[in-house]
Order: sequence, then C-alpha cells, then structure tokens
Amino acid sequence: MGSSSFMTRLKDWWEGYETIEVAKDTEPSDETTSEEEAEAEIWHPSRVEAAQLLFGIGLMTPGAEAAMQKLIKPLGINEAHTVIELGTGLGALTRYIASETGAWVTGYEESEFLVEVGREISAEAGLAKKADIRQSPLLEVPVKPKSAYAVISKEALYTVEDKNAMLEKMHDMLRPGGQLTFTDFYADKDAGKATEHWKATEAKPVFLSQLDTVIAKLKALRFDVRVSEDITAEYIEQIREAFANMAVELESRGELEPDLSRSLMGEVKNWNKRLLMLQSGEVSLYRIYAFLPNEVS
Repeated sequence: MGSSSFMTRLKDWWEGYETIEVAKDTEPSDETTSEEEAEAEIWHPSRVEAAQLLFGIGLMTPGAEAAMQKLIKPLGINEAHTVIELGTGLGALTRYIASETGAWVTGYEESEFLVEVGREISAEAGLAKKADIRQSPLLEVPVKPKSAYAVISKEALYTVEDKNAMLEKMHDMLRPGGQLTFTDFYADKDAGKATEHWKATEAKPVFLSQLDTVIAKLKALRFDVRVSEDITAEYIEQIREAFANMAVELESRGELEPDLSRSLMGEVKNWNKRLLMLQSGEVSLYRIYAFLPNEVS
C-alpha cells in the first residue's frame, strides 16, 4: 500500500465524503498476516508503532494531555499519594500523573509486550520508579488492600467480563477516603450493526454493560458517585483530530514499510468502526468519578 493511496481515502473520510475502506481486495489487510504473526501476542512492534503514529508517542487511544488532565483533576493528587492505573497500555497516563503531581504511580497492563515497551519509555523519561509499569490481568493485580489513594482506568474495563468483580477489586484497593475515576464504553440500547462491526475488529472480546447497572454497583459498594458524564462527543472529536494529525505525519513519511502499512490499516479499520458505533448512539463513552467516605472500612 502506498501512503498516497491511504492518504486519499483518509482525506475523503475526514472531509465527510465517505467512510474509509481499509480492506481492498488488492491490498493486504490486518487479517492477511503470517502464521507466525497470527500466533504472536495481540500487540507487536508494528502495531504499537501504528498506534503511536495515529495517536502520538506513548499513546494508544485518543486524547492526549487535555483528556488526561480532565480525568485526574478532581483527585487532588500530590507527591504523597499512591495511585494505581488499570489497563495502562504503554503507560502514557501513568507517566503523566507521575510527572505532573510527583505521586508514585503503578500502571498494570495485561500485554507483556506493551509492558516491556512502556517500561522502556518510562526509563527514558527518568520515571522508571515513579511511573512503574507491571504485567497482570486486571482482575488479578497484586495491590495491597486499602493501600491506594486513587484508582484510575481509561477505556480498558470494557475488556473485563465480570464487571462486578472488577468494581469490587477496585474498591478493595482503595483506602478510606480513596477516589476512583475511569472512562468506559456503555451500551445505550441493544447492540446493533455498528456495535457488532466494531466488536468484530477487536482482537480481544468486548463486554459492554449498562451504565445504570455499574452506578448501582458502585453505590452498593458505598461509593459516593459524584460524576457520570457522557464524553462521547469529545471522544469523537479526539478520534477525528488523531486522523487529521496522522494525515499530516503521513504526508512527510512517503512509502511505509509493509508491516507498518498492514498494522496501520488495521488500526484505522478498528478506530473507524469504533467511531461509527459511537456516532450511531448504540454505545456511549462515560467518565465516572466517585470516592469512598472516610468512615468506610
């Protein structure tokens, strides 16, 4: 695939003429991988490079500094606090919190390869200790009970099937007076075609829940839920901005390496499906902020 061909379709979509078609019969797609790649981990070097080409160095999802600042602003984090991030990816938010607040932050990620790359980025930034990234399934993170000042997650919990167990795990990590904030996708109604098309592009299973169910569980755990904000429109704009920025970057790159080209096609396909799903109204992205009263033991 030449980057000029990719650029043409990207420009057409960005200007509203059509949806990106990323799987042409005459071009390789993210599904035409080698047997070795098919057996490899979900995340691999070319896919990580593609994600960063789309969202920026160290990032794997939309929304750079402004989105991260909005997420952590209510928490009042400082250098005396211990913070846990679940589903840290390459650790961008983990490093941002550590560098902006001086807090000790540990980010947990399921992918061994992402942990390896994320730890390298943290070390290069001089944040190997302050922004520690570790491998663990999210339901099994080895965090001492009642030890964290804050638990944070950004678009990661939709991959966890047992939502109640996940919320209970997050609750148990927090000390009395601890704070919880996360963003996640919630089904507004029965899943339709847009949602099913997105799920089909995801490498991991997707488990969507209803917002009301999650809020009810948080309250049952004695959280004081202060914010449940629909941030879908912001997220849509962040995706569009990412595509615009990538277009500028591709203009200067010329021809892409085949592995990167295939991986970038796969990322574009996934994020375009996600965008269409959000625009359909079938699924929304919400920001949740809650805290435990000091008397909760």
